[in-house]
Amino acid sequence: MPNFESIMKWYNQSQIEYITPFLKLWFAFEGYLNQIFPTENNQRDLIEKIKTESHLFVWFEKYINESSEAGDIFRNAIERLTKLTDIDPLLNNKGR
Repeated sequence: MPNFESIMKWYNQSQIEYITPFLKLWFAFEGYLNQIFPTENNQRDLIEKIKTESHLFVWFEKYINESSEAGDIFRNAIERLTKLTDIDPLLNNKGR
């Protein structure tokens, strides 16, 4: 019969680790932003540019408003992401 330490080890190994995939996705996103807006120096400016001047914005707007299977999949993914971050918020180093 397994001891408590083995049980806890198995339990901990079964937990999903979100940090590494999130960081890899964020680095890819930042690299993408730096390629399409090479003259911007900070993240806030890059994000503001995306809101108004990016084909990425057009793509998001299309799938948010589109009545199609692709639009439904996109909106469902955003809804799931929103629910997950409500349950387990992503916090910065200041706890916000």
